[in-house]
Amino acid sequence: MHTYRAMVEAFDPATAKAGTDVLPGPEDAAMASCVRHRVLDALPYWAGCVFCTAGV
Repeated sequence: MHTYRAMVEAFDPATAKAGTDVLPGPEDAAMASCVRHRVLDALPYWAGCVFCTAGV
């Protein structure tokens, strides 16, 4: 979460451009979770919730 927070804090929407890799895209192994775990709901891009599949 510390790494994700640093990426979010470094992100400047005023200067953001496609392909700058400031934030991870779906092809990266970015962490996503289901509504049950209330972190991110990006499941169309990932096969399953990392917390559910880890048995958390």
